[in-house]
Amino acid sequence: MTSWTTNDVEQWLRSLNFSNLIDKFCRQNGIDGLTLLLMQEDDLKQPPLSIERLCDIKKLWYHIRLLQCKHNDFYSILNDEKLKYHHSLLSSSSTSMNNSCAMSHQNKSVFKTLKGEKGKTFVSFIYALISGVWTSFIMVLVHNRVPNVQK
Repeated sequence: MTSWTTNDVEQWLRSLNFSNLIDKFCRQNGIDGLTLLLMQEDDLKQPPLSIERLCDIKKLWYHIRLLQCKHNDFYSILNDEKLKYHHSLLSSSSTSMNNSCAMSHQNKSVFKTLKGEKGKTFVSFIYALISGVWTSFIMVLVHNRVPNVQK
């Protein structure tokens, strides 16, 4: 994907039935594969692309996001560099792109860590149960021992 030329992007747009945008994307702006990976939805709405139809914007953005998610390793490389040099190489929206694409990967790792969490959850439940029973007992005891102030 990062090695795509404008011709590859042109073929990709044709395959998605966006032939009307080929001139604007490839010839006027020279958008290649790397540029597609770096794009955001606002880039489609604002100059120099200025796509006017909402339908086209949303559908094209959907397909661009699919490409970005397929090449999630591209963003993880940039995030590693960001952490390494302690300065921002990515905008917050680009970082959130990486985070949203990584959701399925994170879900897999979450299920692996839940095995150790089951014991903690059980202990928390027992603690809450004992606390509730103890509080109820104390309230009944105090209610019976403390005189009624209305009398």
